[in-house]
Amino acid sequence: MFRSASSVFASGVGSLSKSLSSCFRPGFSSEDDSHHGAALDRPIFSDPVERIASHLRALTPYQVGRSTQEISREFNIPEAQIIKLASNENPWVEGHARYPDEFALREAIAHQHGVSPKRVVLGNGSDEILTLTAQIFLKKGAASVMSQYAYLAYKNASQNVGAKIIEVPALDHGNDLVALAEAVRQHDARVVWVANPNNPTGTFIQSPALCDFLNAVPRDVVVVLDEAYWDYLPDHQRFSHVPWLDQHPNLVIAKTFSKIHGLAGHRIGYALMPEKMASVYQSVRQTYPLQHRRPRSRAQLAGRYRRDRALSRA
Repeated sequence: MFRSASSVFASGVGSLSKSLSSCFRPGFSSEDDSHHGAALDRPIFSDPVERIASHLRALTPYQVGRSTQEISREFNIPEAQIIKLASNENPWVEGHARYPDEFALREAIAHQHGVSPKRVVLGNGSDEILTLTAQIFLKKGAASVMSQYAYLAYKNASQNVGAKIIEVPALDHGNDLVALAEAVRQHDARVVWVANPNNPTGTFIQSPALCDFLNAVPRDVVVVLDEAYWDYLPDHQRFSHVPWLDQHPNLVIAKTFSKIHGLAGHRIGYALMPEKMASVYQSVRQTYPLQHRRPRSRAQLAGRYRRDRALSRA
């Protein structure tokens, strides 16, 4: 189904990584980006959050009212016996009258990927994650780098905030990682978008080449790795890039329930990212971004997610 893109990094840009669980460039310290700073003629920040507007950094995540499900879990009280008044919900209507509880779904996703729930950001489809990324890290005139034939939502989200679109010619209908990294440096970009597998052309980049690309991008430039179609890859190509979050403070891995899980109507996407970035996303996003289609839908989806992932490993 997917064709492997021929883009690889030339000698001097970075040797291919041997371990997919680690993505450090050999002999390179992530604390020293002086070579990037010299090329860009500006200091390199410790992570992308340091470059965003101060009014966004000052935001704090909205603390939603505790759900009856959460209280039931914590105090071992039957949910039917709990009367909740804090969020001004209608107690006489079942299902849609209650705000959705994200706890079970975030916990299931975090458990599946082996990360803290604080690294999981849920969205109204993964498109909301893309929109939030542009809203947080881009601004009028800032460069947003993407490939020719990239998912149109990258361009739309970037243009919506007045960013300058830098479209890099495709290589074999896929992402030319060398050219993308060069465009990031040349235009001092704030965000670079990479769908892998690529939508809509179906090309695929091997993990070692992706690792070298990450090491070629300054650590204060957001790299959005859109893995909406990752679950369709054959086993020998379906490696998790989640461990790389510990080594790259600028990595955002976007995923969705709309494709292989067959839940497009629920509009549920999510992203995995460093906690510092996730805190900003949680502050900027809508208070309740997920749709509440039926009672306990979040818990049911969490159970289905666990079953789907177990089947995919079988």
